[in-house]
Amino acid sequence: MSLIHSEEQPLVLTSNDGTLTSPGNGSYANNVQCVTVITGPSVPYTLVLSFTTFDLEGSSTCRYDYLEVDMGEGNSQKECGSSWGNSTVELSAQGGSAIIRFRSDSSVTGKGFVGPFNIEVR
Repeated sequence: MSLIHSEEQPLVLTSNDGTLTSPGNGSYANNVQCVTVITGPSVPYTLVLSFTTFDLEGSSTCRYDYLEVDMGEGNSQKECGSSWGNSTVELSAQGGSAIIRFRSDSSVTGKGFVGPFNIEVR
């Protein structure tokens, strides 16, 4: 599996806003695993993701290609297919970093994802 940003060397974002994008130009490759860490404040906050594109290989359990957002303390959400397409997703945290994991398997790919994000302190 090729590693773009691994658990050991993730892409770290320290801004309260930006854009999350899948690797590739218009579609992502097979066998990709990457990790992005969004450094959040130490106080409770909401991570708001507004996807303009979300097209990953679909399956009922998201076992092939997926995007997972882990807010810590057992608060994570994994999605695939087009479930987050043209939608806004809000995830809450008590403070600390959000870990974003993207994985693709060895077969079907899609257009990937593009989503501006921002952090709203509660």
